[in-house]
Order: sequence, then structure tokens, then C-alpha cells
Amino acid sequence: MSGFTQLRIELPDHPGALAAVTRVLAQHGTNVVEVSIHEVDGGVRVPRASRSPKCVTTGVAVLTGIAPIHVMTPAEALEYPIGAAALRRGAPVVQRLDRVPDVLRSDGGEGGRWVLAAPDGPEAQLVVLAARPYVIRFTATEVRRLVAVLDCRRRLRAVVHPEQDERATWSRALASNA
Repeated sequence: MSGFTQLRIELPDHPGALAAVTRVLAQHGTNVVEVSIHEVDGGVRVPRASRSPKCVTTGVAVLTGIAPIHVMTPAEALEYPIGAAALRRGAPVVQRLDRVPDVLRSDGGEGGRWVLAAPDGPEAQLVVLAARPYVIRFTATEVRRLVAVLDCRRRLRAVVHPEQDERATWSRALASNA
């Protein structure tokens, strides 16, 4: 039996917003079993705090089950060979490393680990790093789930804040498709 994950997403009230989200989820093999719509007075506003790396860290950990993780900018990720490799590929990279990046040594453990680096797309705005002991590999399902969460976050930002991302013309087109 598969596990269920509850996902709460705030969207602007316009035609195509929910369709854009479900399209991304479907592309990654997610089965939506229930949708609840709760109307709010006024428009939807995403506070700046929800776009912070700390908020992204919490969201990614909750939605993917991968923890601990560290979220960084592409410039910061380039300081680590695995981060640079993921950015070159524009996709996740998993490697068995003898030396784990300093930002992932929160448990004080030395020695090798599996390390995952995942950009949020080909033109990354952020990169997620995670590490595990050799005995606990990252599964293909976990990596796909992480890619889906990061892709959904990137697309939702484009829908909610199209002025911040010139590549979001598709979302503006959906909004005007009334």
C-alpha cells in the first residue's frame, strides 16, 4: 500500500491555476485522490518568509521524507563538486563520497556518505543537498519525488509571482485564458 501525502497549495483565483498544479503532479506520476478548495477573502498573497531557504528546507523535508537537507543558491552549490555536477546536468546527482560537504555534517559524523544534489531545474534558482550513511541509499522514488516537489515549487512561484520570473509567460497565458 502506498503512503499518502497531504499537500496544501495556495493559488490565485483564476482559470487554469489548479490545472497547472495538477498537470505538474501528473507528469511525475502523482495520483490526486482528493481536492479541497477553501476560499479566502481578498487575493492570495505569499509572504516573503515562505520563499526563504528555511521554509523551502521544511517543505522539501516534509513532502519528500528526505532529511536532513540543506538548501543553497547555485553560486554556493558550485563550491562543491557534486553541486557543480548537478548544475551542469540540470538534474539530480547522487554520489558516494568519502568527504561530505561541510553544510551536511550537522550530526558531527565523519566519513563517507551517499550525497544527493538536486537543482530546481535546468536554470536553477536553488539547489538541495542531502546526505545519508552508506547503508541507506537514496531510492529512485525519493529522487523523483524531490524533483516533482522542486518543479512544483518553481512553477507555482511563476504563477503566483510572474513578475519575478520572465520564464513564466505560460502562467500568464493560462490566467488570461478565461
